[in-house]
Amino acid sequence: MLVFILILPKGTFLVRTQFYHKTDGQNFVILLLHSKTRSTTHELGYTACGGDRMAQRNLLMNDTHKQPIYWSLFEYDNWKLYMAATSRGLCYVGSPNKPFAELTDWVNNRFPQFELVRNDERLQPYQMELAEYFQGKRQSFSFPVDIQGTSFQQAIWNALNQIPYGKTVTYSQIAELIEKPQAVRAVGAAIGANPVLISVPCHRVIGKNGTLTGYRGGLEMKKHLLRLEGVTND
Repeated sequence: MLVFILILPKGTFLVRTQFYHKTDGQNFVILLLHSKTRSTTHELGYTACGGDRMAQRNLLMNDTHKQPIYWSLFEYDNWKLYMAATSRGLCYVGSPNKPFAELTDWVNNRFPQFELVRNDERLQPYQMELAEYFQGKRQSFSFPVDIQGTSFQQAIWNALNQIPYGKTVTYSQIAELIEKPQAVRAVGAAIGANPVLISVPCHRVIGKNGTLTGYRGGLEMKKHLLRLEGVTND
């Protein structure tokens, strides 16, 4: 049996709505009380079995307030790349000529609490520097990036940013750089998970024998980027 005791200001008229949510085998009741004497809506959580009512309120709020990820389409030569950024920085550069679904799948899998919003103006500073890179006028990028991953992935991506323009390193050298020489395979997986192609230069990592190995943007793109930087692997 549930008993709720509410003490309200005199003259307040309420409309009550109940939501039932099951967490860890317990049924929680959330009451949304809409006051006619105030401009805001009050959210009060009650539980029949103890529970964290603030957590239940936040669960409701998270479902209804999605944060934006801004996207735009960058075109260079015969390539079209989808790019995306949060309010903190560039968070995604897609593979050339891949459909928009590649970006939407990435967002849905990694950040379901975000929604994609097209905003060419917000992406313009990133696209401008990328265009300068492709024109051979830029060797490094000044814009911020906002990429999220495990601590291991972050260590790998930070190591990638230490590879100079026009230079290459091997997967084993990256593993040694982060002081995990036995984790070469895991290093390769983390590099493959890099969401920001080009500016986080995973294209500068090659096989131990000098061959071009897997690259999310495709080996043709990897070869093009290295040649642009003066590296040949014929």
